[in-house]
Amino acid sequence: MSAAKKQCRVRDAEKAQVAASICDLGFNGVSATVSVATANEADGHSPVRSIPGATSFMISCTFHRGTYESLSQRGVKAVTARIKNSLVFASIAAVLLVALWLLERHFEERPTEVRIAGGAAPVFVLSGSGDLEVFSVYLVSSSDFAAGREVKDLSDDSFFAEPPAWRIEAQPDPMHGRRVEDIGDLEYGVVPLGYKQEIPSNGSLPRPVVEGKQYFFHCETTKAPPASGGFEIIGGKAVSVDLGLPCLEGRNGKEVAVPCPKYPN
Repeated sequence: MSAAKKQCRVRDAEKAQVAASICDLGFNGVSATVSVATANEADGHSPVRSIPGATSFMISCTFHRGTYESLSQRGVKAVTARIKNSLVFASIAAVLLVALWLLERHFEERPTEVRIAGGAAPVFVLSGSGDLEVFSVYLVSSSDFAAGREVKDLSDDSFFAEPPAWRIEAQPDPMHGRRVEDIGDLEYGVVPLGYKQEIPSNGSLPRPVVEGKQYFFHCETTKAPPASGGFEIIGGKAVSVDLGLPCLEGRNGKEVAVPCPKYPN
């Protein structure tokens, strides 16, 4: 029985491998050889030569005429199905990767950060993955810098000589705060949706921020570390400042203000 040869040229290594496998399906007298347009070393196992950057492969299939038509049709269908399946798989994989990235982004814990903006009425630009529980602003007085003074406890209310100038708290309780990034810009004296002003307690506007004085804010959050820092008004613009406040050290069951240790940069 005479034999027939079929040759084709493809420009994809994976398709060349599929075509060669189709030719070598085990039919009686069927054999397959694959040649590559650019010479390189064969891998020793596959009829397809692996050549980085190669752009074309010559597929040569030799088989008996009795099986020619069925083998050719089967080959075309198999290659087509393989290509379609690969495209479907790639699309599903891409969707899953995007979904996983979005989930990771949503649940990833990111520390709370506060950027100071605005003018005479400071604006606190919030970011991070946490929920805002309580936000407080304190006027810093000269006595707050004194070392050796005793502090009742570790709370900010005990540390500062002046009571908070402004404080808001999540409602119905601090554990039900909104995501800080959903709040975004928090303006001094303006109560965002879902919060209640605790100080001043009568609902009146807080004392205006005075240029030349320094202030301290504390952003208490759940689900992520909190943030705090200093700011003041300079030239009508709210700017962030390093206050250089003392630290607290436990001595004989009491908290004592001491100079903070300085670490090399």
